[in-house]
Amino acid sequence: MTKTEQKILSEIAKRGYFSIETCYGRGPSGGRVQYGVRERNAMFKLEKIGLIKITKRESWQDYNRGYGQGGNIFLMEMA
Repeated sequence: MTKTEQKILSEIAKRGYFSIETCYGRGPSGGRVQYGVRERNAMFKLEKIGLIKITKRESWQDYNRGYGQGGNIFLMEMA
C-alpha cells in the first residue's frame, strides 16, 4: 500500500470522511496547472478493492481572461 493510500485511510478513520480536489488546465501566464492526480488515483484504487466508497463528486470550472481551469472534488467514506 502506498503512502498516499495510507494517508487517505488514516484521515477517513480519524474524521469519518475525507475529500480531495483535482485541477487541470492553463494558468494566467499560459502554463499548465495540474494537481491532485496522485490522490485521485489512490482513491480509485482503494474504491476498486472495496475499502472506501465515493459518496459525492462535484465538478467545477473557472474561466477568466483567456485561460481556464477545471477539476473535481471527491468526498469519500469507509465502505
